[in-house]
Amino acid sequence: MKSRTAEKTVEALMTRFNKNPQSLVFSRLADEYRKDGNYSKAIEICINGLQNHPAYVTGRIVLGMCYTEQGNHQAAIQELLAAIALDRKNQSAMKLLADLFNRQRDGQTAGKLYHMLS
Repeated sequence: MKSRTAEKTVEALMTRFNKNPQSLVFSRLADEYRKDGNYSKAIEICINGLQNHPAYVTGRIVLGMCYTEQGNHQAAIQELLAAIALDRKNQSAMKLLADLFNRQRDGQTAGKLYHMLS
């Protein structure tokens, strides 16, 4: 259940998003839906936003986190790899990707990524 503060945050972000659907605020809005457990809404917002901004790394990371929390690890890996392809030094994407490979018991790949982070 969302707190009143979280509800106000979503409302404010939704207002900004509705005023300008082409803006980058989509990633913050999607992340709020993700935090609330509404993965389908978060994924829908990210996919639509990334159609307008395919090189927006933060949007790809948020989408990767949504897929991860939804249990769709292959889609999460694809999004995180896309984020890293756009920004090879993005530590958030590398850490999330390493954690995913670790969960899938691919310690070798995870280890390489963790090593790159250190």
